[in-house]
Amino acid sequence: MVTLKELAAKAFEINRLHNRQTVNPEDWEQPFVLPAMAAYVHSEISEAFDGFVDDNRTAFIGGLTDAIICCLSLLHGMGVDPDVTVNAKLELLCNQGPQPRRKRL
Repeated sequence: MVTLKELAAKAFEINRLHNRQTVNPEDWEQPFVLPAMAAYVHSEISEAFDGFVDDNRTAFIGGLTDAIICCLSLLHGMGVDPDVTVNAKLELLCNQGPQPRRKRL
């Protein structure tokens, strides 16, 4: 089984090889780099939402997948192990208990 850390490294390397935006830990101090990457993740989520509105399951899944790949590359560039952080977050969510239901849209 491939780990999230391995997928993150692969996503980062593909982005680097294709001259796409990548980050490093020092970018935390830069005022625009990480917010720009967060905006890119948001745009991919928006594409997924558009796929849902258009009843296009393929576009919905594609947008979510692109967002995940972007997040993994971003975490790798920041020196974060996504296996550790995702598992820690899941444990936290598990211990929070049920949340109230929200409206669909």
